[in-house]
Amino acid sequence: RVALVTSAMHMPRAYREMRNAGLSPQAFPTDFLVETEAPKLLKDWIPNVDALSKSTRALKEWLGGLAVP
Repeated sequence: RVALVTSAMHMPRAYREMRNAGLSPQAFPTDFLVETEAPKLLKDWIPNVDALSKSTRALKEWLGGLAVP
C-alpha cells in the first residue's frame, strides 16, 4: 500500500499516474484552494496578477491531466 500525499489540485493527475504505474495509492490531498467570497464590487471583476496566476496553475494542471490516460 502507498500513501499519496499531494496538493488537492494535483491529486487527480497524480492518482492516475500512480495507478498507471501499477500501484494502489491511498489519497491524502492537502492545501485545498478555496475562494472565501464571491466578487462583490466592479473592481473584483477586473483582471489582476493573482487571478492570472491561479488561472495559469489550473490550466497547467488540466493540460498535464490530458497527458495521463
